[in-house]
Amino acid sequence: MAAKMSVNFNRSSRGNVMQLKARNFEIPASGAVALLEYTPRLEEYFEDGKEVLFWRTTDELIEKARWVLGHPAEATQVANAGKERAYAEH
Repeated sequence: MAAKMSVNFNRSSRGNVMQLKARNFEIPASGAVALLEYTPRLEEYFEDGKEVLFWRTTDELIEKARWVLGHPAEATQVANAGKERAYAEH
């Protein structure tokens, strides 16, 4: 069974620096709902709430993961829009 959602952390392994990573594009391209830790400039590539879901705190991550599980039709729309954007532009 394929993943319904996938979480990405954007902190570097050294220095705790926020950075854009390839996973920010690979997750939406996979067709799963992408829960992406917000990093500056990420909104240049995806629209939050429409194509992917950004999170900034652990509480926000939990809230958005629960939303995905509780709203499967809407979550599928987000996943599909993210996949389309990833394939079209990235």
